[in-house]
Amino acid sequence: MIDYEKITPELLERIEMLETLEEDLRWRMNQICNKLSMEEAKPELRYKIGDTVYGVYPNNEITEFRVLDIDLRTSKMYACADDNNNHYYWAENDLYPTREALIRAHVEYWKSMLEPEEPEEPEECVHEKGMVSRHTCIEWQCKKCGEFYR
Repeated sequence: MIDYEKITPELLERIEMLETLEEDLRWRMNQICNKLSMEEAKPELRYKIGDTVYGVYPNNEITEFRVLDIDLRTSKMYACADDNNNHYYWAENDLYPTREALIRAHVEYWKSMLEPEEPEEPEECVHEKGMVSRHTCIEWQCKKCGEFYR
């Protein structure tokens, strides 16, 4: 039971101060938790704002760009500007840290396009029996591949 006679204005002021401190502490803890969860969810980026990067654009020429902004919501899109201050948007996979890295990647790509791919041998199906009735004749059809057999 509460003895209301012992409640003084000083005690009420102290309780109010403790409640304010508790609210402040909860707010600060939420801020820290939010910051940590955002840092945990932040993806690793290859480039930072201000970095010099290279891409093939426009007119199929190797062009030097500087990173102006990064949009993480659209899967790592980089806003870049060339020497003439023309702005372009690039996906991270289309940018390279050096001119040499870009050339090397394109040479590898074109080499892979020239090499013929070996056709894969189709796997032999181990037929699962299934019976299909076609008018008067009964045939066996594989449940996996659909091939008819006897």
